[in-house]
Amino acid sequence: MQRFGRKRDVESLAEIVPLSLFAFDCLHADGEDLIDAPTEARVERLHALAPADAIVPRVVTASAEAGRRFSPRRSTRGTRA
Repeated sequence: MQRFGRKRDVESLAEIVPLSLFAFDCLHADGEDLIDAPTEARVERLHALAPADAIVPRVVTASAEAGRRFSPRRSTRGTRA
């Protein structure tokens, strides 16, 4: 039986099970609950804390055309060749 919290060789496991971080919101940071904060404030906090390449791109617009132009970019994010 294995113990919970057992130390693991992260580098070896990363080769076997590669993972990628995709951050899209920040609901809690540095002891502060942000769940009721405005979206803009949470996104700003996310950008202050997470690496830029880990943040899921987003667009805020009232334009359907701008949404359509943005949509193809989303579908290619996170895929492997």
